[in-house]
Amino acid sequence: MTDGLLKMQMLDWINGYCNQKFDIDDLPPAIEMVLNRMLESVSNVPAGVASQSAGGLSISYMGVDTGGLREVEKLLAPFVKMKVK
Repeated sequence: MTDGLLKMQMLDWINGYCNQKFDIDDLPPAIEMVLNRMLESVSNVPAGVASQSAGGLSISYMGVDTGGLREVEKLLAPFVKMKVK
């Protein structure tokens, strides 16, 4: 998957999470930062791995509500709009 396609899918997730429609060409700086952090975390670490020690002897895996997702949610909190039904 290309970085461009991955970035669009991540922005789709951010839009759904925040209940907003951010434009890829006109992102607020904080959203751009979150998107870049998400891209870095996906491209630098194998799926689900939170940390590895030297020699690969110890690997810690992220749980559902730990690690990167929790950090992303905290960074996006100011942009979340209430859903009115």
